[in-house]
Amino acid sequence: MSPIQQTQQDIESNKRTVAVYAAGTAAVLTVFRLNRAAATALLERAPEWGALLNLHLFVSLLAVTLALSALQALCFARMGAHLDYPIWRRAAPRTALREFLPVWFVINLGVTTLMSVAGSVALSSPAPTAGFLLLVSCAALCAATPAGAAVMFHAQSGPAAPRDAAVCLLRNLPALAPALLLGLMQVVCGDLFQAAFPSSSFLDIALLGLCDLPLALMECAILAISWRVCMADRDRAQAEENALDDDDY
Repeated sequence: MSPIQQTQQDIESNKRTVAVYAAGTAAVLTVFRLNRAAATALLERAPEWGALLNLHLFVSLLAVTLALSALQALCFARMGAHLDYPIWRRAAPRTALREFLPVWFVINLGVTTLMSVAGSVALSSPAPTAGFLLLVSCAALCAATPAGAAVMFHAQSGPAAPRDAAVCLLRNLPALAPALLLGLMQVVCGDLFQAAFPSSSFLDIALLGLCDLPLALMECAILAISWRVCMADRDRAQAEENALDDDDY
């Protein structure tokens, strides 16, 4: 079975979880955009409230990051348990939130901060510096979901999970190429959607919400590909270990 066929099968077998994640992501982002549009409109009418509104937007950004991280922790844990049944067992909601919400929150907050810094530098710094930061932020966006998936997969390693995840991903970069390419497509499509619907009106925000659905589907596909890569790496390591044990006898 080709990687594309395997990913399609994984998405279909997890269609309910994928649908919940896509709908939840679109809903959270739509509420955030409506809130941001309302705050921006209020700021134009009452500039003296600037500091308070900026604080409100900052808190809103943290809240939406937390909500999206919770969705990722819950839905991706459920997908991972289904993909690697019965070996990987951390899909219980309480367990998923306790172990994986911090992981996704740190990843999402880091990527958001990097993008914000890159955007600010692009407006005030020379082209080479701005271009480098934008390239780094794009790479971070592409690698975020595979990195989170690998950390979740190696959760049994405890504090060593990030290290084991990094080793696994670096060891399997060629196999991870489809996930990274799909991540790049997700970034490009997201930028195109943002440019087409700049969130200045209710209609634009509603259309952007619809555009979030295929982007969330792509993220689930990236998760599935990355998870399969981690599974193959584990199985290969176990096979090599068994072969060494056989040689000892």
